[in-house]
Amino acid sequence: MKLLTVLAAVVISVPAVAAAQANAPAGTTASTAAIDEQVWSAISASVVAQDIDAMAATYHPDAVVVTPGRTVPARNQLPQWGKDMETAKARGETATVAFRFTKRVDNVETAFETGMFKYTVVDSTGKATSYHVPMEALLVRLHDRWVVLMERQFAAATAQDWDALTP
Repeated sequence: MKLLTVLAAVVISVPAVAAAQANAPAGTTASTAAIDEQVWSAISASVVAQDIDAMAATYHPDAVVVTPGRTVPARNQLPQWGKDMETAKARGETATVAFRFTKRVDNVETAFETGMFKYTVVDSTGKATSYHVPMEALLVRLHDRWVVLMERQFAAATAQDWDALTP
């Protein structure tokens, strides 16, 4: 009976994994597709919604944010980003963030990614200002969910650097 249960589980799960990989862009692993959905798309949506709680859910409880000149626990950085969101909302500003990657190394439990994000703020008059920030991220699966363990942001780059990366 145990053998039948195991075989049934394999027969059911193999098509599901194959389908997930078939729906992913070329060169994308199932882990990469899950990271895109659970982390990068979730962060992008949280920025648009100005929802710091949704953004916080994408970080490991012990995550670290590294910027030029300092490191800080994400749990200390997120409240500041939340205040920034509230200030932007009060000013009538909106924002978006998009990600592009130069390297993605992952397996079923860990991932390391390098690339850049483009953070764009649109003020109340409709004027858009974009910031292009090279970054690295170390991610882990925690309770069947991908989360950022370390986010490293480098000094700002140019729009040309962003345009040189494949979307």
